[in-house]
Amino acid sequence: EKPTEEEVVQKQAELKYQYEVEVYKEQRAREYPPYADQFDQIFHDGIDAWKATILDVKRKYPKEVMQPEVLEERKRQALADLEASRAE
Repeated sequence: EKPTEEEVVQKQAELKYQYEVEVYKEQRAREYPPYADQFDQIFHDGIDAWKATILDVKRKYPKEVMQPEVLEERKRQALADLEASRAE
């Protein structure tokens, strides 16, 4: 069974919000040192120094989660935009 146009625009809104929330993962990945450098830091400076390095990146790009009320508002807005486009 094919989804309705309304279901499609709501799912698109959900996926867009999910992407925005999860962008921190990409930001962190770009800033973490390569694994070889991390292992080298652990060997030479100890685990606590390595943890401090990683924690700095995590603080710079805090983890975000989807908020149910924000998601519902975005879905409502997507439906409202669809209805507005149909009225034109």
